[in-house]
Order: sequence, then C-alpha cells, then structure tokens
Amino acid sequence: AMCRPARVHVKIDTGMSRAGSTLADLPELAQALREAQDQGLIEVVGAWSHMSRADDPSPSGEESTRSHVKIFEEGLRILAQAGVRPQIRHLAATSGILWHPETHYDMVRAGIGMYGLSPDPSVKSARQLGVEAAMTLSAPLTSVKVIEEGTPASYGGTWQAPTRRWIGLVPLGYGDGILRASSNGAPVVVETERGLFPTQIVGRVCMDQFMIDLGPAEGEAGTPTSASGRPPAHVGDRAFLFGDPEKGCPSADKWALHAGTINYEIVTRLGERIPRNYQYEEER
Repeated sequence: AMCRPARVHVKIDTGMSRAGSTLADLPELAQALREAQDQGLIEVVGAWSHMSRADDPSPSGEESTRSHVKIFEEGLRILAQAGVRPQIRHLAATSGILWHPETHYDMVRAGIGMYGLSPDPSVKSARQLGVEAAMTLSAPLTSVKVIEEGTPASYGGTWQAPTRRWIGLVPLGYGDGILRASSNGAPVVVETERGLFPTQIVGRVCMDQFMIDLGPAEGEAGTPTSASGRPPAHVGDRAFLFGDPEKGCPSADKWALHAGTINYEIVTRLGERIPRNYQYEEER
C-alpha cells in the first residue's frame, strides 16, 4: 500500500507550560523527528509555540513575550542542529499579530480577532483597533406581560418589580451557555416597532430562559395585561444579547465585564441548541 508521510508541526514550550516540548526535552525529540523524517514517515512542516502574555503591555508582560521569543529561537536552533528545518514557523495569535510584529515569523493564527473582538479591551478596544463584531446573538421574545409592584422575578427572588412592570421572556439560558453570572444586569436591546429598547436581565438566568425589564406599566393593580396601555414590545420581537455596538447591540465586552470574565468566554461557550445563521458579505 502507498503510505503518505504524516505532516507534523512540532511544538516548543516557550514558557506557557501547556503543550509542547521543553528545551530540556527537545534534543531527544529532535533526534526522533530526524529519524522518522529520514525513514519517510513524517514531514516536519512547522515549528510553533504560543505566548502566554502577549496581550499584557506591562513591563513584566513585555519581558515574558521577549522570553517566549528567545526560547522559541533556541528551540529552532536545536531542531536545525538535528537536521530538522521546518518550513513554517508560527508563534503569534491575535495579540501577537496586533502588538508584537517581531513574533509574526511565517504565519500567524487569528483567534479572537476573527470574532472582531479585542484580545484585551483595557489595552485597546475593538473600535480603536478598527475591527467589527462578526457575531450577533439574538432570540425572539416568547412572552410579554405585566407583573405587580413588589413581585419577584426568577429563582431566589433576587429582583422585585419596583413598580407595576412589563416583563419580557427570552428563550436562552445557562443550558445554552449564557453565563448564570450574567443574572441581574447584563445588557439586552429589544428591536421593537418603535425602535431599539435598551434594557437588562432581571433576576437569575434560568437553564433555558431569562427575564428582562420592559419598564413601568400603566393601570391599576390586578388589571389584565391587555388593559395596561400600549406594550413596549411584543412576543416575537427580537432581543439582542450581544453583537456590533455600532448597530446598537450590547458588546460581548460589556457582557464579560458584567459576568466577571473575558469576551472569549462569552462568545465561545454558546451551546449547540442555538441555531447558527451564517451571513456572507454579499448578502448584507
């Protein structure tokens, strides 16, 4: 049977301690690679690594990045000594692409940048970087009704209606990857017939849904929703959790801030129950 050599990218651990060979182990690995290469079993296409603090402009962050580069260079030298000469060297992810041109080598790996988000909004925001959010998360309201003043919303009664209130229900929850830490305050914008209505999550995020505050309702206590004046939104109106702030959506950064995490976690943990809808440039 015809055999094809395996195409290999050898990883050097340059100080992140995750995957990859340490410099101490590399001579032995390089030797094994060389032998497998000589036997036609593998083709060493690439050598690569990953930086742990390329998004950190502090002096120790910069020092860390310099150290990663130095160890990477040393690793390449050890490989070359053993006769292993990768065609493609790659080290930079989005932070390296943006902030460390010296780490670009032959190829770069855009990750969070492909979402149109900043690797660290405290260093530079997406807007300052000139990137636009590529992902929008939205869902249609499944219920709009009036609750009375003092009525609690969701588990644990962590929020009570400050007045007679319109409440909307959004069919997404922690079972879909919406962080429970987004309870009570994460921003949501509803697209209504009267325009965009900015609001926030009230009460705890449930497994499959959460509630939003749609503002004060008219009418006397105990009267039905239908007799409480014009509703601010209707069932089927779209609630936008995050997307492009330029289009009036909350940003993934705002969600991250509220939940005490980073934008990466907001956009990558969405569950498979959420339908994906891909839009291409020519359709826009």
